[in-house]
Amino acid sequence: MYTDGVTEALNKKNDQYGEKNLRDCLNRSEKNLSVEELLRYVRADVNKHVDGAEQSDDITMLVLKFNN
Repeated sequence: MYTDGVTEALNKKNDQYGEKNLRDCLNRSEKNLSVEELLRYVRADVNKHVDGAEQSDDITMLVLKFNN
């Protein structure tokens, strides 16, 4: 789960991170990451996209892990 601040994160060209980048990031991630590692991985990808542009909205993410 995430707030719109994740997908609407803007870089210096005012390009949004977007849902496609988020999906691509999650698909590239290793499948055995802990929830903390996955959050850090996604945040790093968002930060790479933003490339130092000022944050204009909150960025909140929540990862849930289900154990069977």
